[in-house]
Amino acid sequence: MRKYLVILLVAAVAFFAVPAMAQAPAAPEKAVTFSAMVWYATFWDKSDKWASGLTKDGSKAATDGSNRDASPWKGSWGLDETVTRFGATFKQGTFTAQVTINAVVDSEVAFAGAKQATDYREWWAQNDFGMFTLWFGHAYTPTYQPMWMMARGGQGKNGASNTFSSTRSDHMKVVVPMGAAGSLAVAFVEPNQNNTVGLDNKKIAGEDTTANVTAWANYKYPKVEGLYTFLMKTDAFSLKVMGLGGYQSLDFYVVGAAGSTQKLGTVKSWTAGVDVQFIFGPVTVQASAGKERNGKTYGDNDATFKSNYYATDDKIQDVNETVLHGAVAFVINPMFKLQAGYGQRDSKQDVGTDYQKQKKSMIYGNVLIQLTPQIQMQPEYARKDNGKLKTTTTSTKKGIDQYVGVEWIATI
Repeated sequence: MRKYLVILLVAAVAFFAVPAMAQAPAAPEKAVTFSAMVWYATFWDKSDKWASGLTKDGSKAATDGSNRDASPWKGSWGLDETVTRFGATFKQGTFTAQVTINAVVDSEVAFAGAKQATDYREWWAQNDFGMFTLWFGHAYTPTYQPMWMMARGGQGKNGASNTFSSTRSDHMKVVVPMGAAGSLAVAFVEPNQNNTVGLDNKKIAGEDTTANVTAWANYKYPKVEGLYTFLMKTDAFSLKVMGLGGYQSLDFYVVGAAGSTQKLGTVKSWTAGVDVQFIFGPVTVQASAGKERNGKTYGDNDATFKSNYYATDDKIQDVNETVLHGAVAFVINPMFKLQAGYGQRDSKQDVGTDYQKQKKSMIYGNVLIQLTPQIQMQPEYARKDNGKLKTTTTSTKKGIDQYVGVEWIATI
C-alpha cells in the first residue's frame, strides 16, 4: 500500500509541476540572507538517582544515604554548541533553500589547535508550485512538537517529557493548502535505524550463549508522517489546531555468537496526537496529548523503554506510551515574557507474564527578557520526577533531576 502511495505522490508532483515549469517566466533575481545564533549556558544541575529497590506498596524505604546517589548541585557553564548556529537562506522567486550548521565540540577532531567540528542542522530546498509546495532535505519532521521555548530542557539536557519529539531526519514532503485556514503536509522520512531493539541478557533464542550480539534493522519503505494544521485569526484571538501522526515498520536481525543470522521480528511503531494553541491578548495557552507505540524505535528521543526482545518469549515486546503537555505564557511588555508548563509520560511494556511501567513528569518555568533587539536572557528552572520503575513485584525509585540558571541568546 505504501509503495503505491509513493508512486501516486510522484505522479501528482510531476503532473502539476511540469505545466508550471512550462509557463514560468524568466528567473527572478537571487536573494541571499545570513543569520546566526549564539547560545551560552550558565546553569547548575542536580540529580537524585535512587538505586534501592522498594516493594510494590513502597514499604521498604531507604534508611540511609548509601541507598541512593544524590549528587550536589554542579555547574554547567559554557557555549551551547549544539544550538549555536550559522545559516544562509537563498531565495529566487518561488524557490527557497536553507543551509544551517551547528558548532559541535568533537574531541576526536583537531583543527588549528581547537578541538571542533561542525554538524549540519538543516539542509533543505523547496518550491511553491501554487497548488502545493514540494520540500526535501534534512530538518525536523512534521511530528516534531516539543515543549516550546525551553532553553535547556528543550535541548534534551534534562530529558523533558515532550509530547512529540524526534531528531532531525532526511525526508521529503508535500504541503497542500486546505482552504483559507488549513494545510496538510505528508512526509516520507528515512527511518532512524540507530534506535535498535534491546536484547534480554544479549541472549538469542536457540543459542546457548550470552555473547555480546547486536541487533540491526532493515526497512523496505520510508516512515510516513502527516500533519494537518488549522489556523484561525481574528482581531480578538488566534487559534491553531494541529493533528499529526506517523507510522513505520522495521525488520530487526541479529548475528549470534555461532555466526548465524536470525530475524528477531518486525517492530511496527506509530505516533498520533493533537496540539492546540490559543492566543488571547497577552496570554498564550497550549495543550497537547499523544499516544505512541514503540516510540524509541520510531525516533522519539524522550521515549522511556526500548522495544526489547525477550528470549523467554522469543519475540519483541511492544511499548505503549501516553503523553500529555500543557503550558501558558504571559507577555508583560515587549521586554518581559513569563512562561510555565507541565508534561508527563506514562510508559508500559509487557514482559512475558510480567510487565514494566514508569511515569515521568516535569514542571518548568522561565522568563524571557529582551535586553536589546539582538540579545535575550532566559532565567529558567525545571524539575523532572522520573517516578518509579514498577513490575508485578518491585518498585524502584528512579530519582529527580533539576536544573536552574540562565541561558544567554544572541540572534543576528
